[in-house]
Amino acid sequence: MADPNSFNELKETLFGNLLCDVWESSGREINEFLNCFLQSPRSIDPEILKLEFHERQVIYNIIPEKIRKSISIGDHDGVITSFKSLIDRELLITDRPRPDIALELLEWIFTGYEEGNLILRILETFTKSNSQFPEDFIDKLKIGYSALMDNQAS
Repeated sequence: MADPNSFNELKETLFGNLLCDVWESSGREINEFLNCFLQSPRSIDPEILKLEFHERQVIYNIIPEKIRKSISIGDHDGVITSFKSLIDRELLITDRPRPDIALELLEWIFTGYEEGNLILRILETFTKSNSQFPEDFIDKLKIGYSALMDNQAS
């Protein structure tokens, strides 16, 4: 039985839901995406524990600054390394993987930068390397995100 306090970042966040919807609308099986995301060797089981406030603040101060610097100089590998430091068990900056925070930062990049190829590379770090995202995945994601924001504004 699942813990009632568990948190599945793909099903319980706006952006996570949108990722699932766009994947599914591309004719792909949603369980394929969920399984890739949650069972990837770079990801974790879906039950995520809460971080102490100070730990979260450290992550939110350090990682976005690294990401900004990497994007400003066109260093996409640096951005990927920053994401891996949140989700890859061998590179963690915290005591446990944080795909929830990584998804929040992915949304931040998605809404703040025109970096479609980078977003696909980041998504590939969450999933198995053989997962192929459709060519129009980012375009569909933008359309879906815009519609969600319009609905929330009204």
